[in-house]
Amino acid sequence: MTKHEVDRLKVLCEHYVAGCLTNSTLEELEQWLARDETARLVFLTYLEVHAGLGWEARSLGWGRGTMPGDLAHVAAATAPTGAQSADCRARVPALSSRTPLWWVGSLATVLVVLIGIWFTMRWPVFTGESIAKVRDVRHASGYGGRELLVGTELSRGLLDLQSGLLEIETNSRVTLILEGPAQMQLHDALHATLLRGNLVVRMAKGESGFVVNTPQMKVTDLGTEFGVSATPEGVSRVQVYEGKVRAEAADAAGLELVAGQMLSRQAGGALTPGTFKEDRFIRQFPPRRPDEDEGGVLYNRSHLERVRVAALPSGKAVVIDGRLDEWDRSVAFRSACEPPFASTYHVEGMMMYDAANLYLAAQVGDPEPMRNAGAREGMEFAGGSVIVRLAADRELGGPLKGSAEDVAMSRRKGTAPLPDSVSDRVANLILWHDARSGQARLKLAYGFDSHGTVIPEPGAGWSGRFVKDDDGRGYTVEFAIPWRFLHAGQDPPRAGDVLGALWMVHWSDADGILCRGQMVDITRPGFDREREHLRKIPPGSYFQFGPAWGRAEFLPATGR
Repeated sequence: MTKHEVDRLKVLCEHYVAGCLTNSTLEELEQWLARDETARLVFLTYLEVHAGLGWEARSLGWGRGTMPGDLAHVAAATAPTGAQSADCRARVPALSSRTPLWWVGSLATVLVVLIGIWFTMRWPVFTGESIAKVRDVRHASGYGGRELLVGTELSRGLLDLQSGLLEIETNSRVTLILEGPAQMQLHDALHATLLRGNLVVRMAKGESGFVVNTPQMKVTDLGTEFGVSATPEGVSRVQVYEGKVRAEAADAAGLELVAGQMLSRQAGGALTPGTFKEDRFIRQFPPRRPDEDEGGVLYNRSHLERVRVAALPSGKAVVIDGRLDEWDRSVAFRSACEPPFASTYHVEGMMMYDAANLYLAAQVGDPEPMRNAGAREGMEFAGGSVIVRLAADRELGGPLKGSAEDVAMSRRKGTAPLPDSVSDRVANLILWHDARSGQARLKLAYGFDSHGTVIPEPGAGWSGRFVKDDDGRGYTVEFAIPWRFLHAGQDPPRAGDVLGALWMVHWSDADGILCRGQMVDITRPGFDREREHLRKIPPGSYFQFGPAWGRAEFLPATGR
């Protein structure tokens, strides 16, 4: 989409949400959504964003015509003119602290229905008589969030799994465990094609003959349990847990594998033996917990209060190459999504510093790595990113007191916000890989009002690098960011400082456009108990609430 088209679509989306589309502009939007998938994705994102704003507005007590500055700016920039503008303002729903909760719930229900309508054609596509049945699901959803239910009959066709785990039993008593994101074509009770994703096949005792095709090989079961994977980059793998299989390719000699062996094949290459890894595939469902829905496939529970920031030894330098050879791994922290997805979606993060720079590094588990298309202004994080938030000002103390809520309320009442709500030294650092240019990118914003937003060009004083993992299911990121970018160049943090900090990781869909989930960690335990009389804050909004941030402890140099 061109910039002109994106701008026009933003206008239509805003007018749709405000309820002020004319017959002609409604028809224009409908035609656009019918022919352009990217437009549909952007439209759905706007619906999700405004549903969240509806919830926020109810809690913050925004009245008609009052909203935070950033949103007011968007509304002003996209508002229609003349008589239609007045009509538009008149039809924006008023939200206040007395707005009934069912209204917000109804909006969420409408969004789910709309999402289902737009993505019906993508999940799933089955025809004919049943050849398999869904035995279990765990946060398994396709595009639009539609979930297959236990007991669903499956016939021949394409299964498009965006996330989660799905257990299927075919009419030939073959158990299949499919881990999203994945696409699998069911041909019959003994034959499937895995286009992308992870699949574990388990035959009934004494049975054999199930065939899995991938874009690069054909795997025939000889009485066994095995895993098969296929990546969008064209790499296929097979790993045997029990028994044996035969792997073949049209232009490569076939091989038999036994338990404990693995091989892979790239496009046009040979069948190459590799290292067996026990946890490469999810082989069985974990026991269900009563509260498991609070977690989910792409979300975590924060359990870390701090990150230690190592001092770069005098005379040492950090080479931004994505290899992390110079890093002090004793300060690394690890956070992961809820089991059984912890081995797939996780992050190991590290921070270092010297007088000139803040250094950030992470190893991220991500089955859709480095796909960020960066197509939507203001939503650069959504296509996959690492975000670090840091208050680079020791005078603010801790815990931080500022918040986006404070900014909104102060604007509404005409009062001054808290100092750290609008501080230039409370920085938001978004790190992502631009799949279009192949370059690392950096975005900065300041305060809880996100003012002063800037995306400095590569080579403008900072440096960053993303490197994809060999197996295509994760990446390493490494950045050096001058303290002056955090408005702390004249007084950078030093040993002994304890500053407010928060880490986030976003995972994207295969197109690198929409955010499918996030990790939030380095948080302050018990902060919610201080506001029991107010609404609960979901983890995805911790970044907007300073008292939720954890701490970054700046360590003295070790001389290593």
